[in-house]
Amino acid sequence: MFVNEWRGRLRARRLALLALPLALAAGATQAAEIYIGVPTAGGHRVDICFEWGMQCAGEAAHAWCKAQGYDRAIEWEVDQDIGATHPTMVLSSGQVCDQAHCDGYFSVVCALEDAWTKESGNGGIIVSVVRASQQSPEGILVVAVSLQDMHQASAAVVGVTGLALVHAPPGKWRLYPVNFSNAQPIGSSLGETVEVPAGKEGAYKVMNVD
Repeated sequence: MFVNEWRGRLRARRLALLALPLALAAGATQAAEIYIGVPTAGGHRVDICFEWGMQCAGEAAHAWCKAQGYDRAIEWEVDQDIGATHPTMVLSSGQVCDQAHCDGYFSVVCALEDAWTKESGNGGIIVSVVRASQQSPEGILVVAVSLQDMHQASAAVVGVTGLALVHAPPGKWRLYPVNFSNAQPIGSSLGETVEVPAGKEGAYKVMNVD
């Protein structure tokens, strides 16, 4: 790496650390949140700079969260000087930085949000559907039934990324995956229980179907 590029990355690192408090403040909007430790791309740690030595103030965290099916990143932690032992990948170009001064993310908090999360102040349930058959889960309907009131239910359709945001207020819920518009039928399920806490974080549940 050339000296000017190295200096540019040092400046970018400082900017990323200075921008972090602003990013945390911006995350005050109500949304369902999930903490993801050690985010990776292409088998490498995600570099904090979206472009080589540039856009290092959270742009890569936002881009990575969006690629996973979330709306944005609201918090992130930086792991400094890891490139020599854990090379990082620059998301915009796929370039790998394997020098000691390269920085990556230690963790990212991604968020899903819509009008319901913003108005209610609740996070609901983020459901990640995984198919053992390796078929796409897109189009599977996730139905949530309240265990406190069987007449209360909510549902959401799984998107192309395998995620669904169920509008479930705080309480205990039972989740059922149901065939809807998915081309490959799924087997019947006894359902899985999840408890939604009060507040914007909501709950996260992985459902294995098939």
